[in-house]
Amino acid sequence: MISQLPHTQNIALQNFGQRQIAAAEIGDLQSLKNNHEFMRTVLHECGLQQHPSQAFSQQALTQACKGGHTSCVAFLIEYTNIAYSEYVAVRAAVKGNHFDCLKLLMDHTTLPLNMYQFCINETVHYNQPQCLQVLVDHFQDGADYNMALVTSAVRDQYECVDILYSVGDPKDAWMRIENYHDDEDVGLYLAAKLQQERLTAEVAVGSSVVSTKKM
Repeated sequence: MISQLPHTQNIALQNFGQRQIAAAEIGDLQSLKNNHEFMRTVLHECGLQQHPSQAFSQQALTQACKGGHTSCVAFLIEYTNIAYSEYVAVRAAVKGNHFDCLKLLMDHTTLPLNMYQFCINETVHYNQPQCLQVLVDHFQDGADYNMALVTSAVRDQYECVDILYSVGDPKDAWMRIENYHDDEDVGLYLAAKLQQERLTAEVAVGSSVVSTKKM
């Protein structure tokens, strides 16, 4: 790795690695590409096929996600071990509400369930429906969408409720709200959606009965 390189090349890679991070932080895609090409050339000259500065690429990916620099994120994904740095980068994208960056990451990796769950909860905490939609689009069995649904309903986060309604258990979520919240005005949007669903189902059943009688 880096320690295997001659001192001069080692120092050069360290310097360009830091420049790579700085370029990602400000979204300078051309500098990012130039730095990467330089490091690749040094490695080739030293007879190393493996990228010795993976840590720089991982830090650069996180900084690019933090700043919402989608083109830099797309470039770095090609040359970074996403499986190693996924969680930090995903959290940076979520925290900054950079859903385009988050989608790029999620399209190239599968988060461990506990990390995925934390990110679901975090999007609700910050009321970021677009990031939440990206995560829900990458549905994971075993995730507790109901807890996020309860939180969204209690906070009147209507867009988040709409997203979570189809992947969670709305009836269970409503029961949790009724059991743990005394305020009758809490979660009314969720209650209204459940009521509408019930009425729609009743109408459908009624129409079916009428059609059967006509036959």
